[in-house]
Amino acid sequence: MSEQGIYKAIPAIMAEMSAIGKDRRNGQQGYSFRGIDDVYNAMHPLLAKHGVFMLPEVVKDETEERKTKSGGLLIYRKLTVKYTICASDGSSVSCVTMGEGMDSGDKASNKAMSTAQKYAFFQVFAIPTNDPEADSESASHEVAPKAVDLSRDPDVLALMKNLMAKAADKAGEKENNRALLTQYAGDKAGIIRACQARMARLTVAEPDDVALNAAAEAGFAEGGAA
Repeated sequence: MSEQGIYKAIPAIMAEMSAIGKDRRNGQQGYSFRGIDDVYNAMHPLLAKHGVFMLPEVVKDETEERKTKSGGLLIYRKLTVKYTICASDGSSVSCVTMGEGMDSGDKASNKAMSTAQKYAFFQVFAIPTNDPEADSESASHEVAPKAVDLSRDPDVLALMKNLMAKAADKAGEKENNRALLTQYAGDKAGIIRACQARMARLTVAEPDDVALNAAAEAGFAEGGAA
């Protein structure tokens, strides 16, 4: 190879590369896909023939926990990976791809790395497919919507301020509002309905009525004592 052998090796591999069909099927969501094993099996002999190999480097790692709709826990990993593609003469080129993976055990990183490398192969070597369907991974999970902090939502705040204004027991109403925020975490429509229903039921005496009632109660107590 010449001094820049990698620039000859990649087109040579592309010339010999056949299409990788989407022969695998995700039964849960009903789509076809090409797995990382399919890509490895197709690429390995060509990489070996032309003296090309890849070196991965994770340059960014993002991790968070997510809950499924059934209440289970999933680890979500998003990795940004730099791949250096090297030729036997020492020349190389690099590319950066991203991979995402979710798993209830310890395989989230593995899935993310597999996805990142699969798309690095696809994009660098322009691997064709005979299937126009959008590519996707085999593993799928139903994830519950991420909770939204409704204590800062302007519509919810306005309703709760109105409840506080009408309530005689301010401290009690404040606790009620906190309970609603906990009960309807992330469910804006639900908390709005609950606030509106509470507003309809809430009966608050006017300040003058409060004073009259207090005086009447005091007089009753004195009369009873006499």
